[in-house]
Amino acid sequence: MTTVDSSSLDALPHGFLQVDAHDRVVIWNQRLEEWTGLLRTSALNRTLEELFPAEKKFASLLARARASRQPQVLSQTFHHRFLPVPLPSGHISGFAVMQQQTFLKPLSTPVGHVAVSVFDVTAEVVGQAHAQSVRTQLQEAQVALAQRVEELHASLAEKDILLKEIHHRVKNNLQVVSSLLRLQAAQIEDPLMREVFANCQNRVMTMAQVHEKLYRSGNLAAIDFGEHVRDLAGMLVRAQGPGRFPVQLEVKAAPVLLDLNTAIPAGLILNELVTNSLKYGVNDGEGCKLSVSLLPGKAGEQVLTVADNGPGFPAGFSLENTRTLGLKMINLLARQIHGRVELVASGGARVILTFPHQAKKGGLSTGPSGSVRR
Repeated sequence: MTTVDSSSLDALPHGFLQVDAHDRVVIWNQRLEEWTGLLRTSALNRTLEELFPAEKKFASLLARARASRQPQVLSQTFHHRFLPVPLPSGHISGFAVMQQQTFLKPLSTPVGHVAVSVFDVTAEVVGQAHAQSVRTQLQEAQVALAQRVEELHASLAEKDILLKEIHHRVKNNLQVVSSLLRLQAAQIEDPLMREVFANCQNRVMTMAQVHEKLYRSGNLAAIDFGEHVRDLAGMLVRAQGPGRFPVQLEVKAAPVLLDLNTAIPAGLILNELVTNSLKYGVNDGEGCKLSVSLLPGKAGEQVLTVADNGPGFPAGFSLENTRTLGLKMINLLARQIHGRVELVASGGARVILTFPHQAKKGGLSTGPSGSVRR
């Protein structure tokens, strides 16, 4: 037996042992005593098979190291342990035995001896396993997110199609109502009643235009109200028909996006104001000079103005005292979009509607209102 002083190896943080040419232990450091519970005096001069009868691998591993004459590394990936070192029950790692990485180094002297270093890599394995678990979970989450995004895109596309179809059908239904009103008006001889039907027809077509624009727009939530102002004013002037009196229409409308809840009430107000000017704002010598503008105001407001060159407002006229449907509509619709109506009598009649860019949700406002005539 070869006697080797192993006291200097007791301070090592890892396990260390050395076997002779006959696989008998000649060095067994203190760390191995702690791990295995085998004292040095019990381990020396005995083979590893004698120390651990259940293990049948030591002879082949040591023989392989001697034959190669090169250091051998037993990674925990393929050899999760060299020595059977049990871990306490319920160990945080979840393993029953210590996970190890082992280095076998054949020595030139003494001939046939092999030095074995055993490292505890349980924590490292747990960290790697956790990292792999996190990576797997992340990959699964990314796949699930990608699938969810794809589903949402498909759902949004489907909803866009459905919304377009809804706007299209509403527009078609409103056009049917408008056609019925026109057909009914053709059967009426009373001019005043025909005018009532024509006004109702224009109101219906005003709403139909909004749905038509939403149907044809890439934005199903809002329309360019400036474009709507130009189209609606032109439609109402053309609806007067030729021969009654000349109409000079000037429209200045800046592009602005309004949602459905604001665009329809504001469009109906514009319909009433333009219709009113075409009826009353006529100068006998010049016909009707009609000016319509939509421009940005202060603090994010929009300012819609309709002006004509007619005789202006009757003295003492007030929206609060009116009995006509059109004027009541202007008052109520302005409040609905939290707007205010102002009258200016200067060289004709000028009506100014000021309203927030987006209508507020909730009840009616109590802002000041002006008056128009009808």
